[in-house]
Amino acid sequence: MEEIKRLKAEIVRLQRLADKQAVLIGILRESRGVDGVLGVARLVEAGYRVSDACEALGVARSSYYAYLAAKARPATEKKSGEHDVYLLERIRSICSEHPSWGYRRVTECLRQREGIIVNHKRVYRLMRQYIQ
Repeated sequence: MEEIKRLKAEIVRLQRLADKQAVLIGILRESRGVDGVLGVARLVEAGYRVSDACEALGVARSSYYAYLAAKARPATEKKSGEHDVYLLERIRSICSEHPSWGYRRVTECLRQREGIIVNHKRVYRLMRQYIQ
């Protein structure tokens, strides 16, 4: 009797495994040359589960969710250039008041006096490109 229960459990396990393999084969057929996170995104849009699509294409689920988060984020201010223009105006006004200051002091002034949170490398780049 115990042997029959064990064998039935094994049959159920093997059927699940066969179903899983059939799903993975369908996913691989449908992906056709699209690898990585984009392939997973297309498969999920087609109705497959995220875990199955990720497993079939060899992509970590966290990579897929990171892709979704990055896709959902609005375009950064840096890409639009609006923030750089505003920042450059502020840097020019500080440099006109204090012409001997370098990017480190200008960065600190932006942070302390202006309340602008900015990386020193960005200030350095803008000063190098536009301030002589």
